Amino acid sequence: MRNSMKLLTSALVLATLAACNKGTDEAATPAISSEPADVAPVADAPASSLVPMQAGITPLDLAQLSSATATKAPCSIDRIGGQLVGEQAIPLAVGANVLFQGWISNPSLQAPEAFAVVLTGAQAYAIRGTAGGERPDVARILKQEGLTKSGFNVNSKFDGVAPGEYAVSFIQDDKGATIQCPTSARIVVSAP
Repeated sequence: MRNSMKLLTSALVLATLAACNKGTDEAATPAISSEPADVAPVADAPASSLVPMQAGITPLDLAQLSSATATKAPCSIDRIGGQLVGEQAIPLAVGANVLFQGWISNPSLQAPEAFAVVLTGAQAYAIRGTAGGERPDVARILKQEGLTKSGFNVNSKFDGVAPGEYAVSFIQDDKGATIQCPTSARIVVSAP
């Protein structure tokens, strides 16, 4: 019974969040992590952080990335390169300037200081990001005032990204470990 209530609550939150962008320029159903957040305090970044310190595309080691722990903290990637995230992979080109837009939370239901958008395919890449964009819709729907500034706009030039299909997720540091928030977003990068 308790699991049924959790599932029902999660489904209601997801359905409500899907309507968050309907007041913007287009109706959207964002790709959202589907589980409620773990609530835990956030510690300083570990010395072995996978979150890049600099802007731009940073190659990641797939073995290191596989050591990241999946998180239940909510996150969403709403648009990639100006296109709404949906069921289809979004086409992008090597060398293109790409803007990722959405929102992110840490397990304490606050906007993290830093995170990375991660592209995972035959190779993996990270793009450093910071939250701080206004998302009162997210704070209202999740009833978490700490998410008012959980929005992000992460822009990067896709130089050095190998052509191929990539899953899009987020990583951030929490309590001395790297945690990963998966999304359903996918991109296909092609040669220019």
